[in-house]
Amino acid sequence: MDRSDEFMTFYLLAGFLFLSPLLPIAYWQWKERGTIRVERHERRRLSRLRERLSGIGLDSQHDEDIDAALNSLGDSEWDAIVDEWGEPLLRYRTEDIEIAAWKPIDMEATLLVGLRPIKEWSHAGLRLSVQSGERIEINDVNPKRIHFEDEIAIDRLPIGELLFLRICHEVGPKKMDIILNGTINGEQVTAMPPRAVDTEEE
Repeated sequence: MDRSDEFMTFYLLAGFLFLSPLLPIAYWQWKERGTIRVERHERRRLSRLRERLSGIGLDSQHDEDIDAALNSLGDSEWDAIVDEWGEPLLRYRTEDIEIAAWKPIDMEATLLVGLRPIKEWSHAGLRLSVQSGERIEINDVNPKRIHFEDEIAIDRLPIGELLFLRICHEVGPKKMDIILNGTINGEQVTAMPPRAVDTEEE
């Protein structure tokens, strides 16, 4: 009696059982390889965005280009931005908000401020302040926001929706505070990092 078919089934089953421990390893290697490609692509994108926001590139000074770059940052991961752009001049976190500030490359009197709301803010406004009492005149904000003297109107900050602002201010004090005011669930809230931003720090 020919029982070769039964032996063939046995060999196939034995081969599968022998190789099965290797399948998870192969899967994770494949998945990790894909993740690395995504990370490298994201790093290149964030690096290009930083250059555009720092005035590098033919069209980088056009408001539409700057606004597009800043809005594109909102689709990125907060930790990936911090990792790629290096340690911020300022990083501050409360149970309501996380604030970070960078100095764009080769740009004086300019700050890039990132906000990551942990709770939803309403009627929010950001102010640059100096302890000496001087006022810092804000000259321009991207993306466009209503601003007057040292204050910027932001209004609503939805939970987890990143907002990045490029703030051009007059040359003046080298250290300034970043203060965020607004309401959360109808209550007035202020987020003020304990130390000022040193705009001369690299």
